[in-house]
Amino acid sequence: DLNSWMLLVPLLLAGIGNGLFIAPNAQFIVATVDPAEAGAASGVIGTVQRVGSAVGIAVIGSVLFAGVAGAGIRGPEMLPQAFTDASASAMGVSAIFAVVAFALVFALPRRVSRGH
Repeated sequence: DLNSWMLLVPLLLAGIGNGLFIAPNAQFIVATVDPAEAGAASGVIGTVQRVGSAVGIAVIGSVLFAGVAGAGIRGPEMLPQAFTDASASAMGVSAIFAVVAFALVFALPRRVSRGH
């Protein structure tokens, strides 16, 4: 059975991870642009984060609800198991996204040359 407590640890880890990543990432990106363009860069960062969140929610929500709809539920007693299975699939897709994002971090330049 899936209950609220089972989601606590993964969501807590995601929150901590976001907190540890977002500020240094934004600082790194803003440091790579000309100081006169720092405001625009900051705006782009925020926009990309919001669009990425919206797309991520749409994809994960689609996986979740497609899993529930495709479970062939024949009665209300089957819904909890169908939702649990679909939630596991959605979390699996989330984990894949996280692994891909982690791998992409290594594509970032180690040092940024300012070119001045």
